[in-house]
This record gives sequence, C-alpha cells and structure tokens, in this order.
Amino acid sequence: MKYDAIVVLGAGVNDNGTLNPRGEARAVKTAELLKNEEAPVAIFCGKWSHKRKTLPLITEAAAIAKRAVELGVKEKQVLLEEDSMMTGTNICNAKTKYLVPNGWTNIIVVTSPLLTDRSKINLENILGPDYHFKIVPTNLHWTPEEAKTIENSEREKMKKSVEFFSDITPGDHVSAYKKALRWSEQGL
Repeated sequence: MKYDAIVVLGAGVNDNGTLNPRGEARAVKTAELLKNEEAPVAIFCGKWSHKRKTLPLITEAAAIAKRAVELGVKEKQVLLEEDSMMTGTNICNAKTKYLVPNGWTNIIVVTSPLLTDRSKINLENILGPDYHFKIVPTNLHWTPEEAKTIENSEREKMKKSVEFFSDITPGDHVSAYKKALRWSEQGL
C-alpha cells in the first residue's frame, strides 16, 4: 500500500438519498483507488451541507460509501465520518476520528476537479506539516457553463479560505473546527 488511507470529501446527496454527479464520481474514483491497492481503507466524510433547507434520508458519507461498496469496495475498507457539514470540518473530523488515533499521516484525498485548490488550502492548514497528502480529482466533467459558475464560486470561496486561516496555526485542527462552527452559525 502506498498510502495509509483515502479521505473522500463529502459531496451533495439528493433528498431521497441518491447521489448527485459529484458524489457518484467520488465513489467511482475511490473504488478505483482501493481496487488498485493505493490504500487499505477509505474515510467517507460528510453529513450534509450546513446550507441545506431540507434534510436527505442518508448522509453524504453513507451514500458515497454505499455506492463504493456496490462498485466492489469491501465493507471492512469503509470508515464513516458523518458529522461534518463543510469541507474544512470533513478534514478536521477525519483527522480527529481516524488519522490521529491510527497514526495515519500519508493520505490520498478524493475531491472534484475545480475544487482542488481550495481543498489544498484546507488540507495544508488543518493537517499541518506532519501530514503528506495527494489530491486525486475525480473524472467528473462539467459543461462550459457549469465550469464557469463553479470557477466563479471557487474564486470567492478561496478568498474566504485565505481569510479563515489567517490566524490559525497550520495543523491546529481544533481551532479550525471551532472557527468553522462559528462562521457557519453566522452564515458565512
């Protein structure tokens, strides 16, 4: 095995519990990585977005993991983190619940294309210098219109991410988590 674990960042789940294209692509990519023995386990992250108005029947983590199992992932390779509602808290909770207790410092992170830059900022600041990660984007493709919308949104989110981490020491996931909760409560 090349890595200790795969961290699969949360992706939207529909109200009925089915995956959106981002979640489906993350399940497919994770199944491929596990089949290729890149890591022994995958940590599937996410409850649902803190911005949701309605609650789905199943968490993002459980829905993506379920699909990965349908694609051939063994149940024993599945670890769930079902409390987080944002990318940053996905990483904080995965670190607290699985990475630190198991001494896992070398990970793959699965996310969508166009989201890798913001994921990198989150990972560098939440994990800190003692961790090594490789971001693996899925094979999801967007229409030019969708890509432009996502790129514009990501530009704004990147600005907020830089501001967010300006007073947090890299690796201090506890402070990052507390600040994320405060920002979430304020609707930021």
